[in-house]
Amino acid sequence: MPEARTITSEPFQQFIHVDGVPLMEELLAAHRAGESPRSARAQRAVVRFMEAANALSGTPLTPEVRDRMADGYRRTPALLRQIAEEEAASDGPSYEEAHGRYVALVGIINDGTAGQDLDALPYGWIADAMQDR
Repeated sequence: MPEARTITSEPFQQFIHVDGVPLMEELLAAHRAGESPRSARAQRAVVRFMEAANALSGTPLTPEVRDRMADGYRRTPALLRQIAEEEAASDGPSYEEAHGRYVALVGIINDGTAGQDLDALPYGWIADAMQDR
């Protein structure tokens, strides 16, 4: 799966955990302010985020790419629930246990926080902002 290789590449991971964080924070600030995902502020922020993410793979930001990214954000909560259910049924240590401890430790070392709670992300709102209309 080519997408999996892209997502796990060092530049993409750098974007997810470092370079893209301020762009996502800008988008989330519009959400926290109660703005519509279609507001000018949210649209400027989401376009900057998507352009930067797509630049990693050399893909231009087209309406089709926007819709595909929006679909991915809409499906994320269900995928996270599925992963959690599968891990709960497993006998071994879960990815979330180890990864969660790692993220918390890195956050404390870097800036004194325990890291962002990804379950708290407004995936539907972000997807609505990403959707080409």
